[in-house]
Parts: sequence; C-alpha cells; structure tokens
Amino acid sequence: MKAKTICALQVCTVKERWPVFSSYTENVSMLADEAVKHKKEWLTQSNVYSIFLSEVTSTLRVRFPDDNALEGKLEDILEGDAVTSLADKIVAIIASIPRSYIFNFPLPNVQIPIEGRLQLGEGVFLRSIGKGEVIPGGERKGLLGIFGAHLDRNKVYLCIEDSGFTSGDIDDIVFSHALSKFKILTYLLRIRGVFAERNAPPILYGLGGESHYVPNLFSTVFDSERESEVHASTLLPIGISRQTDKLYLNENNGDYQKANTEGYEAVKKYVQSVSRHPMHLLKHEGIDSVPVRSAIEWAYEASTTDNDTIAFIQVCIGLEAILGEDIGDESITSTLADRCAYLLGDDMQGRRTIRESFKEVYRRRSKLAHGRAIRLQPDELRYFKWAKSVLDLLISKEMKHLNLGKT
Repeated sequence: MKAKTICALQVCTVKERWPVFSSYTENVSMLADEAVKHKKEWLTQSNVYSIFLSEVTSTLRVRFPDDNALEGKLEDILEGDAVTSLADKIVAIIASIPRSYIFNFPLPNVQIPIEGRLQLGEGVFLRSIGKGEVIPGGERKGLLGIFGAHLDRNKVYLCIEDSGFTSGDIDDIVFSHALSKFKILTYLLRIRGVFAERNAPPILYGLGGESHYVPNLFSTVFDSERESEVHASTLLPIGISRQTDKLYLNENNGDYQKANTEGYEAVKKYVQSVSRHPMHLLKHEGIDSVPVRSAIEWAYEASTTDNDTIAFIQVCIGLEAILGEDIGDESITSTLADRCAYLLGDDMQGRRTIRESFKEVYRRRSKLAHGRAIRLQPDELRYFKWAKSVLDLLISKEMKHLNLGKT
C-alpha cells in the first residue's frame, strides 16, 4: 500500500496550491482498490480519495501558507523525504480504520433536563452541556461560528457511537449507520409517546407575507480519541432537519409527568426505561428484526417529505417490508391484506374492515405508482393517514413479537 501511495504522490502535480485531479486519479484509484479490499466494511473508494486529497492539501497549506499560486510536481515542491513522510501518514490513517466516532445529532426543541450524559444503552446517550461545563470542540466564535461545526450550550443531542471512517460526507458508511440508528430511535420514541410532533408556525414578514423556515441542522462528529476538537460536521438533508425540528418532549405523557414531579433521577429512569426496547432492536442481530428496522426507516422517510404522494408510496413500501416476507407467487395485495388483518383485527368484523381498507390503499397506490395521479385527493388523503397509523401499529406489534427483552 505504501508503494502505491508514493507513486500517487510522485505523479501528482499542483496548480494554484491545489492537486490536479487528472494527474493522480489513476494511481489513487489503484491505492483505493487495495485499501477497500482490506477495509470494505468501513471504507469506500471515495473515502480513499478524500484522505489523499485532504492530506496533500493540508501539507501544502501548512508548508506554503502565503503562496496561493504554487504549482509544479508535488515531489519537487516538497523535496527531500517529505513525500515519503506524507505517504507514511496517509497509510497510517488507512491502517487506523476503523476509528471510533461520536455523532451528535441535535434535538433543538426537545427540552429534557439532562445533567451531562444520560446513557440510553451501549453506544447511545443523550447529552446537554450546561452552564460552566466545557463544550467539546470549543465555543462558537465569530461569524463563522454560526455554521455547523459546534455544539450549543443547553441544547439536547442524541449521541451515537460507531466505528469506521468519515470525512463528514453523508454517504460515508459509518455515517449512514449512525443516521439509520438516529431515525429508528427518534421514530420509536415518538410512537412510544416520549416525543410529540408540533409544526413551527410560519414566519411573518413585511406586508403580511408568510414563509416557512426549516433550520439547517448538522451532525457534529468527534473522533473518540480527540473529543477536544471537532472532526467533521455533516449537514442533514432538509427533510430530516424538518422532521427533527418538529420533535418536542411530550409533557402530556402521564409517565413523564409522574417522573417529573419526583425529580431528575425519576426522569432519567423514565427516559432509560422507554428507550430500552428500541435499544434492544438496534442490537438485535436476528433476521426477524430486519423487516422491522426496514419498515421503521420507510415510515420515517415518509415523514420527511412534504409531498404526500411520495409519502403514500413510502408508507406502502414500509407495509410491504413488515408484512411481505416470502410471498412468492401469491396475489401480493391479498396476502398483505390478510396478514395485516390477522395481526391487527380483534374479531371477524374487524379483520374484514382492515382487509378491505388495506386493499383500497393498494388500489390508490397503484394509480400513483403508474403516474395516473400526481396529487392526493381528499379520499386518498384519508387512506394515506389510515395506512400511516396502521404501519405504526404493525411496527409496535412486531416489536413485541421479537425477543427484545421487557419493555
């Protein structure tokens, strides 16, 4: 791997203090092939390019801070053993993978009185930084401080520990894993009544106009070995930012109200107790949990779009994920309807009603999927809402059937 790294550095040319992509891409591609072969669980070709480019540009910026017009062959610019030293550094970074990270996902409107960390399970905790506490990565400073890469005091974060490699790209394998856990946890905590949803009112501006505001939310990432500095900051997709901004602590939940009157330790036990079952799902490695996790993510995705037509189809995919295992050549709609009816219906009449409503949902889904309708009509909206509630119920039901421990 070192020989390939040196070759990539030797052929690299620089223009305006920036590596010229065409000069190194073939060699870095060969380096990436070798690295991914050994680290494919955590590393992609794009990651190797990112590591190479980051280390080369960082070296040039440090060595020549004032020479923005710098150009020439990299090995001529660096001279001496600098190319070998840079190759050693790049190889060492690749060899250190998987690295451990803490992904801090903001919950901007969730006001839980947390003191430091509230552990929900292995590798997952809630965090809030109070007055006088040191903020990991430092305080926001200046105008640049408003963008992303900092934690805020007195805000709640859902923190997820995971291993791999990330440079802050949303498509990095480890970030995708952490984001998946975030979606599953926030969805389950909502349907279990810990969180509630509330749409922010539109912002008023001059002459009576209105505008909807969706905040830019970032996941702030720390390397577990260096939590004193921010490793990366990843902008969350607008749909996830919108959905996350809707979440509030459900203060009308009777269990929370009771715990809140008893003090912090009782609130802590309440949050940990309702999180136990979702945490078991994240750790469950049996094949029976895969359809449930898939259905949850589709249900979550349906909540992130403001296009009801797309959301309708996503809910139906979620229903298929949780009901549709091993259907084979049977009539898919009838089989799904029967499974749904027998899971949720209490008697023959109830099952008959569920079965017919389910088939009606799929008749409307077919129209949407084949482009015969571009928006939901009032009756379709009614069936969409029914399908969403049924998906929530099915997920709750299947969670109980899994061997996840006591709720």
